[in-house]
Amino acid sequence: MIQMGRKTEEKIIKIKVHDDEIWEPDKDFHVILCTEEGQQLEGDDTRTTVTIVDEDSPGVLGFEEKHIKVRKMDKYAYVRVIRQNGSAGDIECMVRTETI
Repeated sequence: MIQMGRKTEEKIIKIKVHDDEIWEPDKDFHVILCTEEGQQLEGDDTRTTVTIVDEDSPGVLGFEEKHIKVRKMDKYAYVRVIRQNGSAGDIECMVRTETI
């Protein structure tokens, strides 16, 4: 039961999320505002979907930019590799350069 006083404009609902080390697809659940009898309150903003994003996969490596320009006087080209769609454990790849 959520109670809000006359001057209260918002209330934060805290829902515990269980974290484990097992990969699973993302999961959705709904939070619905209801009357004491369990009926959903009227209005299009009385239901929300929460998606639990699974972060137990290692992810995918890729370049931040597809094209980088450097000058000869810069001496080094700095290329940023980013990890997306996961964060479990260490991840690595080999690097090779070639002239085009």
